[in-house]
Amino acid sequence: MSDDPFYDYKLVIRDAGLKLFAEKGVEAVSVAQICRDAEVANGTFYNFYRNKSELVAEFLTEAYEGLAAKLRDADGEASNAEEQHRRDVTIIVDFTAENSDLIRIALRDEGAKRLTEQNVTEMFIHQRAAGLKRGMATGFYRAGIDPEMAARTETGLMNEILSWWLSDQSKIDRELLIDSLVAIRLRITNGEVS
Repeated sequence: MSDDPFYDYKLVIRDAGLKLFAEKGVEAVSVAQICRDAEVANGTFYNFYRNKSELVAEFLTEAYEGLAAKLRDADGEASNAEEQHRRDVTIIVDFTAENSDLIRIALRDEGAKRLTEQNVTEMFIHQRAAGLKRGMATGFYRAGIDPEMAARTETGLMNEILSWWLSDQSKIDRELLIDSLVAIRLRITNGEVS
């Protein structure tokens, strides 16, 4: 523990938790381990979180909300479906690379998924389905596809591919990864409508 009055106990707890969750998986990590690595008393953890689940939920919610905000900020900048997909996929791939520990937890840790009180993947699917509906209304995407089913398919495929890529980023060149994901998304939405 630090005598510095500006010492950010919550930050050191978060940093230790993120590192341990990424290395060992959520279920294998205890609050005591987090506190030991953060060099704080166990009681300090409970000043900020009710339990480990709350910390995990905070991480996952922040990850998806951060990504969703980046996608929303860039919404409407594209002139056709392929450009829209390329913009979205580039944002997703870059966000994944920049937040690899967090994304590993979100995509691969079943313990994390079970512990969270809200399903952040469902929030992301809902946002993507709304985007697909808007795209169909503007003619970017073929009418007649079910937006929720397409969003679920797209999200599942993206999660699987990004999880595979995160395990070893040398498996595929970043640009080829983006090109491949754009092609998959175009296929799901049936490409640009002329």
